[in-house]
Amino acid sequence: MSKFRGLFIRLVGMKNKEKNIELENIRRILVPGGRIGDMVCETPLIRELHEFFPEAEIDVYLDKIVTPLFKNCPYLNVIETKRGSRFVHRVKILRIISSWYDAFLKRKKYDLYFEFTSGLRFYSVFALKIMKPRYSIGVYREEKHGIKKDELTIFDRYIETKKSNHMRDISLAGIEVLGKKVENRKYELFLGEMEEKYKDYYSKENINIIFNYTGGNIKKNLSLEEVKESCKKLIKIDKRIIVYVMTLPDKYEELKKEINELKEERIKICEKTKDILEAAAMIKYADILVSVDTGVVHIASVYNIPVISIFPNNENSIEYFSPKSELSYVIKCEDRNWIRDFDKEEMKKYIEEIIEKLKWKV
Repeated sequence: MSKFRGLFIRLVGMKNKEKNIELENIRRILVPGGRIGDMVCETPLIRELHEFFPEAEIDVYLDKIVTPLFKNCPYLNVIETKRGSRFVHRVKILRIISSWYDAFLKRKKYDLYFEFTSGLRFYSVFALKIMKPRYSIGVYREEKHGIKKDELTIFDRYIETKKSNHMRDISLAGIEVLGKKVENRKYELFLGEMEEKYKDYYSKENINIIFNYTGGNIKKNLSLEEVKESCKKLIKIDKRIIVYVMTLPDKYEELKKEINELKEERIKICEKTKDILEAAAMIKYADILVSVDTGVVHIASVYNIPVISIFPNNENSIEYFSPKSELSYVIKCEDRNWIRDFDKEEMKKYIEEIIEKLKWKV
């Protein structure tokens, strides 16, 4: 079966010859969409593309959860996608057909396309064949089904990832292969009317810590018991610390009840936000972030907020999505897939280190 898959992948993943990319002909660019963390990591690439191709349109397709955070970017055209039915997402063959249909709708629309996933799957290679951008740039595929990583010629240029396996640097390597020298690797966000909404939300006399316990799926969510244990640990570190627990809108009432039952003035629930844009505006003015979610971590890194990021015990994930604030710390859980039972003493040590390094309020 593996040999047959390899044969089909070779058939659709080969081009006759490598194209010379004519930069002057690039007028419309498509960057890959994704989750919040993926997109924040791509913001340096988007900025560099705008500088390199100032007359080109840059498109990205995002779902309604991610869209609000990027709709204010002045040089990015955000196209909101409609989430398919749950039935389609549950059935693999329907998901594949849906991805091919999406590729067909984009067929020959783009002069330049980027892809940063390394998985070797027939349906994704075939989707690129259907889309047929004028030029495409991507990473080498993993070696699988008897296919060497440099054997396929589906892309016009390939990205080397030897220097760094971080998502930000992999995406920036995509424009470096075109000859662009990248000097600014900082993330950026445009919050529009929300830019200064929470400027005076926190007391400047305190050390204001946002604790985010919800991730992209159930495996990345802390239990409420562990949340309460963690918050109690945090406020014992320094009498100036106030912990603001952040959650999703649909979990707000449940969390509010738990926080109220603690009867602790220095453990609060963040103001309810309507979307990720508003949450980002709140994160912007916090002093420290502790989070299980890499998307929230990267938002904090935009503003160079000290970050403690809690990961499963997966080195690949940590290398790919580690935080980029100047003061960044990673706590690894013992489980490879689940975030739970993380080391609270390690968290305490990092908070103390941040306070000491910043000589807080002295």
